[in-house]
Amino acid sequence: MINIQRKEDCCGCSACAQCCPTQCIKMEADKEGFLYPKVDSEKCINCNLCTKICPVINPQNIRTPIESFGAYIIDKEIRLQSSSGGIFSLLAKKIIDEEGIIFGATYNNEWEVVHRYINNAEELPLLRGSKYVQSNIGECFKLAKSFLQRNLKVLFSGTPCQIAGLKHYLKKDYPNLITVDFICHGVPSPLIWKLYLQETLQTYNKKAKETATIKSINFRDKCEGWKDYHFTINLNNGRALSYQPWNNLYMRAFLCNLILRPSCYHCPSKSGKSGSDITIADFWQVENLLPNYNDNQGVNAVLINTTKGKELFSKLSCVKEIVNYKDIIMYNKSYYKDNPIHPDREKFFTNLDSNKSICKQLNKTLSTSIIKKILCRFTRLMH
Repeated sequence: MINIQRKEDCCGCSACAQCCPTQCIKMEADKEGFLYPKVDSEKCINCNLCTKICPVINPQNIRTPIESFGAYIIDKEIRLQSSSGGIFSLLAKKIIDEEGIIFGATYNNEWEVVHRYINNAEELPLLRGSKYVQSNIGECFKLAKSFLQRNLKVLFSGTPCQIAGLKHYLKKDYPNLITVDFICHGVPSPLIWKLYLQETLQTYNKKAKETATIKSINFRDKCEGWKDYHFTINLNNGRALSYQPWNNLYMRAFLCNLILRPSCYHCPSKSGKSGSDITIADFWQVENLLPNYNDNQGVNAVLINTTKGKELFSKLSCVKEIVNYKDIIMYNKSYYKDNPIHPDREKFFTNLDSNKSICKQLNKTLSTSIIKKILCRFTRLMH
């Protein structure tokens, strides 16, 4: 049976829980808010399927992309709504046009980040855009398998560890499956996100003497351009709470590696080991590599990892140009390099009190010394 001794040895993909023939594994949140498998030993039949499909226990080999591009969508509106160049939307729309299914991360009614599927273009905006919280995958691996077995085309998008978990769960390569991951900085705690969002809304309503609710959330608002993106919470009263990343406590905690999942500091799925067909990312330093693309509206770096990925990408109508993948990862070091753990991470979570102001707790940890501020800014520059 799966037995997590060290928190860094579980990425939370839930493949073990979804594959269990007796359903004796449940994903439960720990005190940091991250999901881990809990086994009911009385129901376990010791088939060891859970350990056989674990992407941490059974990591894949490093791969080199077969092709790489700088690219962006022609549609200006979709490009504006996207975190970078809008290539995910093009990939998804192509599969939908072929009566396929798209899996990706979205928000539920409580603004928690969860995985779900869609099968029409009208719902595609739900899956569009970055969401800097670990998503709850639920039973999406099971659902994806059921669609694949019905010979439907499936595009499954997620973090590298989620894609690795899906590939291990399926145990074989389906010709009608396309997997898309992204260059991942790490996934923050859903608990910290929940506490932060609750407090931010309560603070606004108290000061404004209103009862506003959240209308939408955009982690990569291009109101001042792609490179100067904002984190924006839009309210139902027409107001918006908008921050530059380094002027917002939640985003600073994310970028300084304070609130990431323990496995993110020892990621088993970097350097193409996820098994994805396509990897997408922001094309940072595009002004140096593709100066004609440098309009501050957003450009994707696209790494093609398989012939299936190459075939799908070749069908897209977009602006694209071949580049050397080494030039891409030079400015996206999270592709192959683990982020350093924040020196006060353990102390922060040990002393975390859900009944106290999360903003004060974050601020106290993030501003304890000038040295730590410098470390955070150095980390930002490196990624």
